Amino acid sequence: MGLSKKSRLIGSAFYVCTVGVILANIVSVVLAVPPRINALFLPHIYWFLAPVMWSCWKFSQWTMPYSGTRERATIKKETAAMISVAAGLVLGLIAIGGSGWKVSMNGLPGESLTGAPADLRDVWSFIDLITAAFVEELAVRGWIQFRLQPLIGSAIAELIADFLFVLLHFFRFIEPGGWGHAIKECVFVILVGTVNGRIAAKSQSVLWPVTAHIICNGIVFVVAFLS
Repeated sequence: MGLSKKSRLIGSAFYVCTVGVILANIVSVVLAVPPRINALFLPHIYWFLAPVMWSCWKFSQWTMPYSGTRERATIKKETAAMISVAAGLVLGLIAIGGSGWKVSMNGLPGESLTGAPADLRDVWSFIDLITAAFVEELAVRGWIQFRLQPLIGSAIAELIADFLFVLLHFFRFIEPGGWGHAIKECVFVILVGTVNGRIAAKSQSVLWPVTAHIICNGIVFVVAFLS
């Protein structure tokens, strides 16, 4: 009976992790489609914003409900808010510092919209960085970490969520740039995942890791845009 129960817990945890990673990747692909179509049709009207925002809203509806009982937060909302803002600022400075204070380590997302007007590329770069933070944290924290807590405990759930956060960024490590690039990317992603995992565990809310991640990505965009 004990083994059967343990097997069910492992199976449930594996299911939660698998679905979370698949959802994050599917939504990321879905969000990348509208701006590419926008680049071909009516490129001076940013109509891609509507389907992108709608997709994010639907994703939040799918990921926010969680199974089991969420643990009690160990820090107040005000404290979580201050920590998330400070963490976002520090992480953003580390990101642009590690890239030589030029752009993000891999360049801005809009650079992939070949042939699109410069203003559309800039708008997509900003929106992509913001929605990426939103989607990643909803998937890793809202769906995976909080759902795993009642199954395997808070500490293990956080570690697994952090690992999967790094795994979601795997392709960032293998882009051209050599070992130095890969190590920088890996260290930074591990740092972001660890910090946001701690914030999520302490606050028991996905809002604050999302806030920290958005601030970090926003700083990267602003510095890249002005440089």
